[in-house]
Amino acid sequence: MSIAYKDSRFLQPISMLYSLLLMFVIIFTNKGMHYPFINFASVTLPFTIILFVLGDITTEVYGYRKTLNIIIQSAILVIIFTIVAALISKITPTYVPTEWQQGTDQSAYYQVFRKTPFYMATYIFSFLIATYLNIRVISRWKILFNGRYFWLRSIGASGIGAFVFCILDRLDHFLIAPHYPFSEIVSLTVFSFFTKIIGFIILAYPANFIVRLLKAAENINTYDYYENYNPFKKAPELK
Repeated sequence: MSIAYKDSRFLQPISMLYSLLLMFVIIFTNKGMHYPFINFASVTLPFTIILFVLGDITTEVYGYRKTLNIIIQSAILVIIFTIVAALISKITPTYVPTEWQQGTDQSAYYQVFRKTPFYMATYIFSFLIATYLNIRVISRWKILFNGRYFWLRSIGASGIGAFVFCILDRLDHFLIAPHYPFSEIVSLTVFSFFTKIIGFIILAYPANFIVRLLKAAENINTYDYYENYNPFKKAPELK
């Protein structure tokens, strides 16, 4: 059973929320803060957790294909925004308000956005692979378990995606910053993974509640029985 995009009341807002959260992550991914038991980690860690869970919710209600479209469209929007923002930040202003310190405020734009395309590329690469595995697993498990135990499937599928994401994301950082202590990269990877798992467990019940509300409101419960999970091929047409 499926639902057309135009007939859904909540799919478009969910898509907008997904794009917004992903944009937050890209912009602030290099902003760090101190966490318990770890010296430094990205302030965007909670946003990444929510993105995984939101993917679970969307896949459970609307199916694998529509969730994949949301992920790809959000990634494209973020890529365009990041590139345009980086280019605009390099433009020398022809007018600077008197209340601004000459040069200082303008250079801040460049300082913030000059490395954003790089962080975007490494994050999007890791995130696309991880979220693809996540939504594929939860879609197949839904069929396997006949739609039961969403909360458990969400934790398991998100955990698989988070594990792949943490490995790929830290590998990128290790390759571009070989001077960074390997022990700290390992500890940060372990911390990031287990923090995500804890986050998935905490959000499992609220996510299950949201899924029930959406299924009732949209009158839909999608099973991907005939889905082609190749992301480069179109969805099969049901006859």
